[in-house]
Parts: sequence; C-alpha cells; structure tokens
Amino acid sequence: MSQQAQGIDQNKIQQFMKKAVGDIAGGSTAMLVIIGERLGLYRAMAQANNPVLVKELADKTGTVERLVREWLGNQVASGYIEYDPSSRKYRLSRTRFSISR
Repeated sequence: MSQQAQGIDQNKIQQFMKKAVGDIAGGSTAMLVIIGERLGLYRAMAQANNPVLVKELADKTGTVERLVREWLGNQVASGYIEYDPSSRKYRLSRTRFSISR
C-alpha cells in the first residue's frame, strides 16, 4: 500500500460523502417545493379537505399524473406530505405545516 493510501481517513471520506449527498438531495427537494407551489399542487391538496389520489391531484391541477406521482414520492420522503398505503391517498403533513385555504 502506498504512503498516500495509508494517509486516507475513511471516516472523513464517509462524512464528506454523507454531507454531499444530503446537500444534493436538499437542493432537489427545494426545487420540487417551488415546482409544487407554482403548479398549485399544495393549494389543490389544501382545498381538497380530504386525502387525494394521484389522478385526482393531476386532474385538479392540469398536470401529468406520472410526474405528479414522482413529485409526491419526493414530498413524502421529505415529510411534507403523508401517504396512506391502504387508500393510496396523499395529504399535506399535519405535523409540518398548514396552508391557509
């Protein structure tokens, strides 16, 4: 093993990679929050008063169902939206924030 390879601190590399991945994911989520606001996705969910199916949300906002499903997946993973697998419906997270109607 070379002297250079022996001097590498694997823990520091792992910490760096964890931070880099977190920063990239955060940036992507931030852009998707802006997209959700501009397309009226959050507002449509708030006005629905009940959890919604992907198709319902896409129809209400005039957007593409497949892309709304991808957006919702990110928002669920980020904690902004909650998903109920038994009903396959989504709703704004009550614990994170509320949007005035």
